Amino acid sequence: MKSLIQARWLFIKKYPLALCFWLLFPIAATSCFMQLAGTAQTETRIPVALVIQDSSPAVRGLEQSMQRHPLLRVTLLEEEAAFDSFRSYKYDSLFIIPDDFSKNIAAGKTKGLIQAYHSDRSLFFEPVKEMMVANVQAASGRMQAALTVQKLSEKLTNSPGWSTDEIIKTANDIEQEQHLLQTDFQFRGTPEKTDHALLLNPLLPWSAAALIATFFLFDFITKERKEEAFARLYFSRYSVRPFILISVLLYTIILFVFDLTAALLFSNVLDYKLIISLIGFRLIASSLALALALLVRNAPLHYALSLLIVSLLVITSGNQGLFSGLNPVSAFVNEKTGMLPLAIMLVMLAIILKRKEFSRA
Repeated sequence: MKSLIQARWLFIKKYPLALCFWLLFPIAATSCFMQLAGTAQTETRIPVALVIQDSSPAVRGLEQSMQRHPLLRVTLLEEEAAFDSFRSYKYDSLFIIPDDFSKNIAAGKTKGLIQAYHSDRSLFFEPVKEMMVANVQAASGRMQAALTVQKLSEKLTNSPGWSTDEIIKTANDIEQEQHLLQTDFQFRGTPEKTDHALLLNPLLPWSAAALIATFFLFDFITKERKEEAFARLYFSRYSVRPFILISVLLYTIILFVFDLTAALLFSNVLDYKLIISLIGFRLIASSLALALALLVRNAPLHYALSLLIVSLLVITSGNQGLFSGLNPVSAFVNEKTGMLPLAIMLVMLAIILKRKEFSRA
């Protein structure tokens, strides 16, 4: 055992920079991807200029609903600055909420409540306008509900009670605290945990980068399977098979240490479920890389097949069909153990390592 580890260490010392690069590659690649994804998400939102001349709670609720919209990048401006920026095409559209907005909706008006402007370069004015109309209708509904509550309070208690602004403000606070507009309904079946921002889950790009690093690190098997590389084993009491397995075990342990470091950096909570799924993912990744390296003798073909396999695993990671349980990337992102693909890989490795070329000494 000791002599095999020393032999592997002699190989590692020949390529220290390559080893360090592939060990750090998943963390560096994931960090860059998340930075670019966050920037792209911000830059691809629709720029909208908003001028507010009414400071009532109804208008503040309208503004908050626009700010929370994931597809809008709303900027509050003064009227003059807003028109100057809009004329220079910095914004797709411009909306002005006049100072009589709350008075008009209290009077029951439904038209001409806000001012909307678009230019010949406004690509998304119609959907943004429809969203604004829906929000204005919601604000009008809150105002009418507040007036009704106030009238009922005066009728039943003979006292003015809360003002309409206080009622609307309280309704907005309750809506945000209770997430009344973000309720999931289920009619039949069992609920499933879905991630609507899977591409922004750092575990997905990290798992892809970790697979690439594992495949490319295990190319030593493809390179060293040449006769001149394994010739020294003929003069020892060890065969090719133990040498490969000890080398893979050593690389797997080193990779798992860096896997734990990445989990600490990119996961919100490092609990036992994530650690167990990480162990399963590492074993599957090492087994898959080992199987490919044992089956392919040509280094360029090994690299090409590695990238193809990783691409297929990432593309199909969101599939919830019949074969979803066979995807190690999907199992890891969903914090599952992935025992089925691990068992399949171990059986494949046992069959491959039974071949004569890996047993001769």
